[in-house]
Amino acid sequence: IPHKTEAGGVRLDLADEQAVRSAHADILDTVRQRRPDAAIEGVLVEKMFPAGGREILIGVHRDEAFGPVLTVGLGGIFVEVLQDVAHRAIPIEPHDAREMLRELKGFALLQGVRGQAPADLAALQELLLRVSRFAAAKGPRLRELDLNPVWVGREGEGAVPLDALVVLDPPSH
Repeated sequence: IPHKTEAGGVRLDLADEQAVRSAHADILDTVRQRRPDAAIEGVLVEKMFPAGGREILIGVHRDEAFGPVLTVGLGGIFVEVLQDVAHRAIPIEPHDAREMLRELKGFALLQGVRGQAPADLAALQELLLRVSRFAAAKGPRLRELDLNPVWVGREGEGAVPLDALVVLDPPSH
């Protein structure tokens, strides 16, 4: 289900097993009402990452002229509103990853403003390179990849995709 938040499929800050069980039942009920067409195979329970991380989008789509294109942007749930993204044809090199981040209008937010510590730019750049390598390895089968949100902590804390959508075409024989 793309846009799980809008479908009622996300719960945060669950403190104990009972809260997780209750959220599980609530998620299934809500999502079945909002998305009756969805094939629900389960729910994912993840570690809650600490406040203070930045939310980033990393995606790959196929462009008819350029082939696979990597996108990075600020936003999480606000990416459509902010429309602050940078694109590169795949594969990318380390200098491309650095340049993509610096092209973002909100790059200053990643550098740290108003007392916030800088984000882990090295980890975010490495994740961009890993996604580029993954997309290149999948070749034309990869139709779409969406990592949103990617939690980016302070320097040294890493960059972790919290949700992913990958659409592959079936293998041709």
